[in-house]
Amino acid sequence: MKTVSASFILIVFMCSFQIAELNLSGTECEIRQFYEAVQPDTGVKVITTANNLEEVKLILIPYKMKEGISEVEITRKGSNIYQIDRTKYYIETRYCNEYANFEKVILVVENNFGNTKGKIMKH
Repeated sequence: MKTVSASFILIVFMCSFQIAELNLSGTECEIRQFYEAVQPDTGVKVITTANNLEEVKLILIPYKMKEGISEVEITRKGSNIYQIDRTKYYIETRYCNEYANFEKVILVVENNFGNTKGKIMKH
């Protein structure tokens, strides 16, 4: 009976790795930074790096995301910027041209330091 139990555990263990590989096989995008969005008061303006005066829609403040893996929905807001839907959090990616509108993805937060914070992966 112990042999059957050990074999069963080994099979379940191997299947869990295969399922994880299936989830990770889609498109991956590298995460440069996480941000928390703050709604500015009406009339707030900024001077851009090109010295242009512009109105502010949102202020994005760097944010330390909890490390781990989760499934979230994201929507693309612009070039290399995605919002985690129904939250005030944004993800800046590197070389990611994926269109997303309430798209379920796997969010992997590896750390909060350096040039790469983690990745988002399509199913």
